[in-house]
Amino acid sequence: MNRRRLLACTLALMAPGARTAGVPKRVGYIAAGSADEYFRPGEPGERFVAAMRAHGWHEGRNVRYLWTFSRHRDDLPRLADQLVASNPDVVVAWSASRARALAERARTIPIVASVADPVALGFARTLAEPGGNVTGMTRGAREFIVKGAELLRAIDPAGLKTLISLHAPSQATAPLTEAILQPLSAAIGFRHVPVHAETVEALEAQLRPMGAGLKCALAVSPPTVAGSFTPFAEAAIRHRVASVTAIPEAVREGVLACYGLKHADEMGKMASLVDRVLRGHDPAQIPFERPDRALVSINLRTARALRADIPREWQTLANEVVQ
Repeated sequence: MNRRRLLACTLALMAPGARTAGVPKRVGYIAAGSADEYFRPGEPGERFVAAMRAHGWHEGRNVRYLWTFSRHRDDLPRLADQLVASNPDVVVAWSASRARALAERARTIPIVASVADPVALGFARTLAEPGGNVTGMTRGAREFIVKGAELLRAIDPAGLKTLISLHAPSQATAPLTEAILQPLSAAIGFRHVPVHAETVEALEAQLRPMGAGLKCALAVSPPTVAGSFTPFAEAAIRHRVASVTAIPEAVREGVLACYGLKHADEMGKMASLVDRVLRGHDPAQIPFERPDRALVSINLRTARALRADIPREWQTLANEVVQ
């Protein structure tokens, strides 16, 4: 074999997707929403594919994407079954609920997931050495819950007495969040009231008996798997509930404020982890990525509707202010 032919063969073996010659790698992907929403310019789907291309993965050439979107929690078992049956080389999962649905069905398929606290939720032995088939990014649940509660306390130090934690009953992170909030609430002078609701109607039914006056709600994640936050934000305003979440999009839809721990380039980090798996790295030995920086968003229009004062220092700290 001449040197040129030898070099060509060596490069082919080193190329992404060469483990099975001529067969693209299969990357499963499950997230909220719909394909129409996810692939608008600048949205997550487009950014993920671009980040994968930067690592040398080109759709139709050496990688094939299996896109899956869940709008309701009831869809997750069926969608997880479909993804596992397609025998992907790796699956990307956004949220603990989706990651859990996959992990329960696939003990050997690598999963790259974005979850609040992978150790507390049982996905990893430690962040540094996960020890199983799940790696990914941790969103620092404790940090954003603590800071979100501190923001609520700063709004009205004398008047706000009740900390309402809103969860969907089937939400995977609900027990973790409530375990953090129970002692935290007492420590900063709140009475903690957990509220479990999948719909706006269920939420309002539990808010009505609490009476008038400004209260507060810490909405750690959306009450439904996907869909608009607007109805929940409007319900919170009607009942004078100051709402805080860790999801920036919710603030643009009317939630009062967000305190989240944001990765500098979330899609880039997820693509980098997927790339490592596709190149043969064992997810059991790939550390979970930690957040890089905090993200604060405040909706002053909602604050005015609630007649709530957002302290100047929080407005100065905010990365985004909705007027």
